[in-house]
Amino acid sequence: MNAKEYWRQLQPREQTMLLAGGIAAAVLLLYALVWDPFNQSVRQLQQSVAAERVTLAAMQHAAREVVQLRGGQASGARAQSLLTLVDETARSHGLGNALTKVEPNGRHAVHVTLEGAPFDTVLQWIDTLVARGIKVTGFSADKGDGGGSADIQLSLGESQ
Repeated sequence: MNAKEYWRQLQPREQTMLLAGGIAAAVLLLYALVWDPFNQSVRQLQQSVAAERVTLAAMQHAAREVVQLRGGQASGARAQSLLTLVDETARSHGLGNALTKVEPNGRHAVHVTLEGAPFDTVLQWIDTLVARGIKVTGFSADKGDGGGSADIQLSLGESQ
């Protein structure tokens, strides 16, 4: 006897009971296997977000304290001198051979001379310096000997 024959042999009342039971079982399975785990995950993520917000607030408070302890410098005190920063970033951009002079120009400024430097690389290096809070206060470039190279004089200063 297959399922169709079995179904036909049942009384209408029995068919209704089996159908209602099947629907109830499907709804319970849907709730137990989909809806409840989803709701638990949402609650857990909401708690996690709340905890992260508390952590963020504590870190922002600590950052304000650090700024106050450093004497109110919003950008933070530089861990290295401007001369060192300029020299290290120039070398990291492959400008070490072109860098002929880095000399202080007052307390918070330097004068930089590059000879035969690839111009595009110099522009990328300047972008890096600006991102670190250094401002360009003077710029002069003359065409170099090779294609795309230039002899450059820069004046750089710390943003205050």
